[in-house]
Amino acid sequence: MRIVFYGIGVFFKRREQYIKDHINWEDVILADTNFDSLCSYDGKKIASPIELLELKYVKIVVTSIHYEEIYSQLVNIGVEKDKIISFSRFTREIEQGHNERFEVIPHIHSKGEVLLITSCLGFNGATWVLLYAAEALKKRQYNVTIVTDDKYDYNFIAEVKRREVELIIMRSLPYMGGADFNIIDRFDVVIVNVFQNMNVAYKMAGYKPAFWWIHECPDLFGESYYSDTIREHSDISDGKWLDEITVGAVSKVSKEAFDSFYPNTISVCMPYGIPDEKISNNILRNDNRIIFAVIGNVCQRKAQDLFVRSAKRIIDMFPGRCLFWIIGPYDSKKEYDYKVIEAINGEADIVLHGLKSREEINEMYQFIDVEVCSSQIECLQVVSVEGMMHGKICITTDATGMTEYIDDEVNGLIFKSGDEKSLFDKMKWVVENYENYPIMNSIRKKARKTYEEHFSMDAYADRLEKMIREISIKNTERRR
Repeated sequence: MRIVFYGIGVFFKRREQYIKDHINWEDVILADTNFDSLCSYDGKKIASPIELLELKYVKIVVTSIHYEEIYSQLVNIGVEKDKIISFSRFTREIEQGHNERFEVIPHIHSKGEVLLITSCLGFNGATWVLLYAAEALKKRQYNVTIVTDDKYDYNFIAEVKRREVELIIMRSLPYMGGADFNIIDRFDVVIVNVFQNMNVAYKMAGYKPAFWWIHECPDLFGESYYSDTIREHSDISDGKWLDEITVGAVSKVSKEAFDSFYPNTISVCMPYGIPDEKISNNILRNDNRIIFAVIGNVCQRKAQDLFVRSAKRIIDMFPGRCLFWIIGPYDSKKEYDYKVIEAINGEADIVLHGLKSREEINEMYQFIDVEVCSSQIECLQVVSVEGMMHGKICITTDATGMTEYIDDEVNGLIFKSGDEKSLFDKMKWVVENYENYPIMNSIRKKARKTYEEHFSMDAYADRLEKMIREISIKNTERRR
């Protein structure tokens, strides 16, 4: 099994010992764009790109940080694109079958065995809602196991343990194969989380009743989930296998993002649910100022600068009437984060709180009156669902999945994405009507009702069970 390693520079040399530990050096072919100046390495002649068209090998592993450039170069000269892989994929395939059961839970329920596969298990929205799915299904008497890759946050393991969910670390993800399937075989249904797990979805398509759950927004503001994943999985990115798996999106926004690459594929809308952690609003406050809060990582997509500019206009119009909180991690060394800090410019009524734990945020909700999503785009932001759960006034942009559930000035407020005046007008409306208790209390109650009807754990479990039934039926029909 001869393997080409393309790129004999610093990247390769730092990984040379790993390669020699796992591959017979006699089976290794070395190649490089600068073959004529390098000539040979460790007794091996360095092949030119053109020579690769004549040699026999099973794959080309790009050992360079310039993967995209080398990939394009090789494809352009006639190398089969399916044979070109990244070094990351190479190492993941070697790890097939090397799995660790982090949390072993006795399987005692009878409704069925459900496997949830995700990546980068940690304190992010896609992981949380998958863990809530596990929680909801366990309460409906399913045995549930989560499988993740080795890029997990160790601190999040406690959240999995607390819910008594079985957890397996599969080091080969997303390039599962071989002995990995010994784990998968016992499950009745598989849910594959996030677009980045395209290769996992591909492996499950036609193998098990499977559901691929899409959460991602379009590739904007420096994010590249779609383009990076499609490039990494170029051998399967044509999507010809998608009719063998059910694909669902968390909202219309994520559906439209997926449709831009694979039209007419998504057949299911699968919004999530979250546990009811409603706090008491009966806490004594030192003043009667209205507290507006934006919660989430400081970044361009979440547009905290828009929130700051609108807040300053409110402060000028209603001095001493409001406070504005920005809750979430930030890094003053990053260009956008620094821009937000500069925009605040020492304004005492705008507070940058930084990173807070979930417990701390829940405590802060006792003081928050208005939850604001200032983002330029969101698929289905958890913070607005949390705001509704707590019965808060929620303001959101019109470019989010939440607009499917909000009637303006009925159970929340909607402003035009990226429009400072539009956000200012909604904030102004809240301030001017804040003492009108029938209006405000009506919005709060209807927001809470929206949570109960669409985002409660019972509503979530109902949707999950319906999905499980439907994909099981589809799988049976496909095999006839």
